[in-house]
Amino acid sequence: MFDLSEEVVFLTGAAGQIGESSVNALLKQGAKVVAVDLDMAALHEVAERNQWGKKGVIYFDLDIRNEDEVEKAFGKVLLHLAPHLSLS
Repeated sequence: MFDLSEEVVFLTGAAGQIGESSVNALLKQGAKVVAVDLDMAALHEVAERNQWGKKGVIYFDLDIRNEDEVEKAFGKVLLHLAPHLSLS
């Protein structure tokens, strides 16, 4: 289909059915995925079922309505991915 191996995708609502399917589809295309949801218990269950941790998915709870939380989340993701990013 298409190659996303150089892309980082930040996906909200990842604990829902559409979110879960989206993460799995993005992984198949080679994307690095950050999966977030308000419901950490549900997100953890979905992540365990799909073995996202072994596939390199970064996942955590996040309320995207809270601007400060979103800024902190992007900072965490950048720190985590910094060794893998290339700036040209």
